Amino acid sequence: MVISVNTVAFLTLPDHLRTYASSFQTLLRNIGASFGISLVIAQLTDTTTRMHAHLAEFINPFNDALKAPDVASILNTATDAGRAMLDLLLTQQAMIIAYANDFKLLMLLTAATIPLVFFIGTSRARTAPSAEQAAHALE
Repeated sequence: MVISVNTVAFLTLPDHLRTYASSFQTLLRNIGASFGISLVIAQLTDTTTRMHAHLAEFINPFNDALKAPDVASILNTATDAGRAMLDLLLTQQAMIIAYANDFKLLMLLTAATIPLVFFIGTSRARTAPSAEQAAHALE
């Protein structure tokens, strides 16, 4: 991806500006990556916490799924091991939901940048018209 962005960014630049443009682009890419990583990790942590709390609401004495003999022998809420296993499962499920939401966020941000493609200029070099073309234009 970096190569394609560099190619598009430097196509229309004069040679004497490419050094400055390269350093400026690297600076913006590093700042953007830092901001993006912070945003995604904060979203991941927040969603994991919220989903864990939401899923924990279903762990109660009235949940028939936890009363099944096979489940009750492993996820017994009366024992420390059962509660630890249940917490581990809840955390794992909450993280799966949080990762799915993060990927959905990244997909939406990527889709939002697609219209920017139409603002990219042409990559063809603009050449001065030849003497023959200029003569035909004057006629």
